[in-house]
Amino acid sequence: MSSTAGQVIRCKAAVAWEAGKPLVIEEVEVAPPQAKEVRLRILYTSLCHTDIYFWEAKGQTPLFPRIFGHEAGGYAAEGARLSGCSRIIGVDLNPNKFSEAKKLGATELVNPKDYVKPVQEVIADMTYGGVDRSIECTGNVNAMISAFECVHDVFTYTNLHLLLTPKESRIKYQYLTHSFKP
Repeated sequence: MSSTAGQVIRCKAAVAWEAGKPLVIEEVEVAPPQAKEVRLRILYTSLCHTDIYFWEAKGQTPLFPRIFGHEAGGYAAEGARLSGCSRIIGVDLNPNKFSEAKKLGATELVNPKDYVKPVQEVIADMTYGGVDRSIECTGNVNAMISAFECVHDVFTYTNLHLLLTPKESRIKYQYLTHSFKP
């Protein structure tokens, strides 16, 4: 368990003090997670078009100061371990990330480049039909499809962070038409 569990922590954040003005990097205090919340160590974050819309205060009552950047990438494996997952399979194209993933709770690691068949089939074989839960957070359409398809047919829960451009909107159709075996 983290040494900061249950404690207020200090982090750096890009704070918007006024509409359209430059963001200011400041130290902020973050309260401990409440019920049904988790604390993640954020490694990278960015602004999406919705953040920019609200930063420019278009079409709504301005609310400042505020912190944008919900497009974050961080560590989730420890939360999965703490919640009782017996197997946590990390998937990444970069094997350099695997040692850190193991430290944070991943029990198995898969690099899709190491296999001829699609990674969702590899995971289905490893887990006798698929996983109970799948989390995809890269925003890559092919990774989203793989995450969705590696969940077994009994439970279909995939947490996708959908970041779609018009040309990628085909994923909506693919998910609506995905067939499930009885």
